[in-house]
Amino acid sequence: MTKFIKKEWKALAIGGTLSLLFLLMPFITFKLSKLYVFSEYLHLDAPRLTAEIRRGMSFPLNYFIPYRYLSLAAIPLFFLLAFCFAWIFRKTRNYHFRVVGIFMTIFLGLYIFPDSLVYLEGKTMSSNKGHVANGSMSNGKRVNFRGENYSTYSFPLYLLGRTFAHEKVRKTILDAYEICEKSAPETKFILGEIGWKSGGRFLPHRTHQKGTSVDFMTPYLKYEKSYSTNHLFNLWGYQLEFNEKGETDKYQIDFEATAQHIYALKKAASQNGLVIQKIIFDPVLRRQLSKTSVWPKIKNLPFTRNRVAWRHDDHYHVDFSKRKISAQ
Repeated sequence: MTKFIKKEWKALAIGGTLSLLFLLMPFITFKLSKLYVFSEYLHLDAPRLTAEIRRGMSFPLNYFIPYRYLSLAAIPLFFLLAFCFAWIFRKTRNYHFRVVGIFMTIFLGLYIFPDSLVYLEGKTMSSNKGHVANGSMSNGKRVNFRGENYSTYSFPLYLLGRTFAHEKVRKTILDAYEICEKSAPETKFILGEIGWKSGGRFLPHRTHQKGTSVDFMTPYLKYEKSYSTNHLFNLWGYQLEFNEKGETDKYQIDFEATAQHIYALKKAASQNGLVIQKIIFDPVLRRQLSKTSVWPKIKNLPFTRNRVAWRHDDHYHVDFSKRKISAQ
């Protein structure tokens, strides 16, 4: 036994760490939710987030075993996977540098030419079904990583496939950015999360399941100039906190650019046979939005009236739907 532990201590450590993380997930999720402003809203969502993360960690067992029994099966799974990876690591030790070199070359090539992933997609039309919180999508289309006046929030997460949309929604997103090249020429916009290629459950979001829900990072200024900072340590822009005036100690929200972009989304959606079904943006900050020059053109859009679990100050969530054609 001692010899076995010495030989497999790395696998045991990995399996034990994953098991501990799995068991402590309810406590960790609740504590993390308390770090945010307006935590009285977010902590109510902690049980759902816990359940979703634990199901994801125990894939594919979560499809066959009821949630209440998941812990009994997931922990042996973690140790089994850890031993499998340890065995593969030992058998392929001489090839590690080659694999890393190939991986870095591919990664660098995709960063320079990210749209190559878009061109590799098929031409089959997108379709979806269900609800934004319980739906799916077929043949989702990846939104281009960057354009003349925008970039996506995270390159690694872009590669992971978290920016797939229904093709009409993708066209709407790109058309809106093109409109903003004239209406907000000084602004560099950031595209947030959308969904998986096939839709479905999309952690940590409740919605984003049918390719019609899109997060747009709120444009903000630093020293009166368009600025953005998206990296791991601020959750790629999702952990910024603005006060009721839309300010931090370093940045302030560009409400005029935000309003211009929402108006551009409204026009682009109409051009592509869509309408904006819902916009989630912090109601307190919307008071500042109402002071912009474009507000009269967007004030009748379906903004949510109350705060939701996640405050939505550093980004605004937009749901699109097909435009209904009234009978003659």
